[in-house]
Amino acid sequence: GGSFGRTSLNVKGTALTTIPMFIQAEFGDEGLDKWLASLGAEAREVFAGPVLNTRAFDVTTYLVEPMQRLCDVLYGGSPKGAWDAGRFSADHTLRGIYRVMVKVGSPSWLVERASRVMTIYYDEGSMDVVERDSTSGVARLSGTSVAHPMIEQRMAGFMERGLEISGAKNVQVRITATMTNGSDFTEFAINWE
Repeated sequence: GGSFGRTSLNVKGTALTTIPMFIQAEFGDEGLDKWLASLGAEAREVFAGPVLNTRAFDVTTYLVEPMQRLCDVLYGGSPKGAWDAGRFSADHTLRGIYRVMVKVGSPSWLVERASRVMTIYYDEGSMDVVERDSTSGVARLSGTSVAHPMIEQRMAGFMERGLEISGAKNVQVRITATMTNGSDFTEFAINWE
């Protein structure tokens, strides 16, 4: 994983609360302690207690680096940790606060609303649906100064699980272009039955 300086991009606390919950559920107290010990002092202080949902946090310090530590410490360096954390976040978020939204809408309706989900968590950037039909969609993330595989993997996992919750079967989310590699946008190609 790459490292870069702080940016102006903030992530809302609601996006962070599920990270320690996920680690606790998957790896128990031992895994949570191991992960907390791997964090920088600022992040460790925030994640050791209850995360304030309403507060804005620097995305690099409180999301990218903790996701990278999760992957390094508990997934042997695999980005699957960020993907799985995104799936867990979708489970928590879409079964809780946004349950009605998911139950009412079809998978393609949910893809169309990806941009709204984006603004719930981040204070910059947009997610635009550039193609959509009854079994597929293409969403593009752009307009953000932060591009990082950890964020992209987490978003892809969130989309995959969100579509499963909405009733889609055999969901596949592929990252087909990425700002990390110099593209103007990160593109998620999504298929389902």
